[in-house]
Amino acid sequence: MNANAVKRSNPHATICKIETKKEIYDAFNGCEKLKSVEIPEGVESIYGDAFRACKSLETISFPSTLKLIYKKAFNSCSALT
Repeated sequence: MNANAVKRSNPHATICKIETKKEIYDAFNGCEKLKSVEIPEGVESIYGDAFRACKSLETISFPSTLKLIYKKAFNSCSALT
């Protein structure tokens, strides 16, 4: 999943369930209203800038298959604690 896919398809989404294969990169970059994300089993990597500037993002559900989260994947996600 890539190239600001969610931002282009629904920029005002607040909750998103990801349906992808093994990698997430740049898909949610700039989705400022996104509050919650469920990453499905099978995803192994989250690349840098995947969720950059998702300022409202509060919760993320990670799968057991996740092996690697790259630096800056959640850059500027100020609501994450």
